[in-house]
Amino acid sequence: MWMQINQAWLNLDAREKRLVKGLAVFLVLAVMYAFVWSPIQSNKQQAQLQLANAKQEWQWLQQQIPAVEDMQSGNRNTYNANSVNSANALMALLQRSLREQNLFKDIKTLQGTDKSVKVAFDQVNATRM
Repeated sequence: MWMQINQAWLNLDAREKRLVKGLAVFLVLAVMYAFVWSPIQSNKQQAQLQLANAKQEWQWLQQQIPAVEDMQSGNRNTYNANSVNSANALMALLQRSLREQNLFKDIKTLQGTDKSVKVAFDQVNATRM
């Protein structure tokens, strides 16, 4: 097979050899663009968009810190550690609080231990959380 290709190459004129070499260079560049450069660029643009969204969410969360601190200082008087005497009372308090804030339906798991409760969410809108 290589001998046939070599023989065909030797039979080409100088102009045809230059055209075949030019076509080979063009095809290599086209393949490199299609399979290397283009995916890298699209992934870069997607990552930049995700970064911009994350920065915007981070700024919003930073703006919410004073409100959360005020709310926590107000809730310390309402829900202190002495008002919850058992794991069942803690679980009931947490469930009631989640229902009041319309987050109960978003719960993935709710596990209670002796002194704590672990809540896991699949996804929750940050403004609702």
